[in-house]
Amino acid sequence: MDEQDRSVKKKKIIIISIIFVLVLIIGGLFYYFLIYRNAKSKATNLNIDETADWETFENKTYGYSIKYTKDWQVDEKDVAQVKFTQRGNQDATLGNSLNTLVEIQSSTIDDKSLKTEDWANDTLKGETYTLSETLIGGKLSILANINTLTVTQKDVQIQDGFLIADDMKYQFRQVDSNKTTYDNFNKMLKSFKLIAKEEDTGHSSNLTTEDLPQTYTDEEFGISIKYPKDWFTKDLGSEGNSFILNQVGFSENNTDKVLFEIKITNRSIDEEISAYKANFTASEILSEQDTSITGFGGKKIISLKDGIEGTAIFINKNNRIYMFIGEDKNSNSSYQLYYDKMIESIKFL
Repeated sequence: MDEQDRSVKKKKIIIISIIFVLVLIIGGLFYYFLIYRNAKSKATNLNIDETADWETFENKTYGYSIKYTKDWQVDEKDVAQVKFTQRGNQDATLGNSLNTLVEIQSSTIDDKSLKTEDWANDTLKGETYTLSETLIGGKLSILANINTLTVTQKDVQIQDGFLIADDMKYQFRQVDSNKTTYDNFNKMLKSFKLIAKEEDTGHSSNLTTEDLPQTYTDEEFGISIKYPKDWFTKDLGSEGNSFILNQVGFSENNTDKVLFEIKITNRSIDEEISAYKANFTASEILSEQDTSITGFGGKKIISLKDGIEGTAIFINKNNRIYMFIGEDKNSNSSYQLYYDKMIESIKFL
């Protein structure tokens, strides 16, 4: 190979090398700008807290915090049923469901075996919905997608979230079907956190049966129950109904307000439960579960109406229904609630 051929070959090698280097550089730049930076940007966007500038609401009675958009306002008059509505909407505190965007219903739970999915299915009876698992407050929860019809007969989708944590249950309800509300609702669920609860001074959990020194006894129908020293019993009569065998109320300082009631009837338990539930809307019934007192079975219904959580227990004993009705929680009460301890003191004679 002469000198000229070697020179040509050398030039070719240099050109090829330059082209190779340029390809590497261009490829590297392409990867960096079009792939790496784009992927990094997407990953960064995924970590952006979309609720960073939102307001935070804390409910220390039921132990949670949640964020909500600055365009909304919160009605916490009833801490067991907190409502979020558009800021400036003066009707929010009236509890008008047409103005409410999102609401959170909280309550205690007695049945530790209750499954979240069973609770969701029971709550959504009559609806068309699908259930899926999700995380709310770091806890495994149920999200329900509910298909419904608007007034224009367009099929829209709203959501309910169901969370059971320790001795509490929380239902998150998206009342408004607007897409913005739908998106904000999901962001709210992601922001939900469980926090320490403050001691509930309106609940009877800190009481003992020693706080109930008096005893009411009905020998004819075989029942006794203890009640507070400052309370009085009052014969409520039969209200003109032949099926009521006995009805007695308990009031504080001999006032007209009945704080606890015992009613004994000869109707069926289903009839009594239906009659009782007729006093509430479906959303005001928080739970319905099996229960028993001293070995006699029945049903327990917890309701929430006008900020008062009430409990009614229906016991079937010898084809008679014994009903125990009273307030279980009332944050505005000036009187002490004794429902739980009075129930614990019941004896069937």
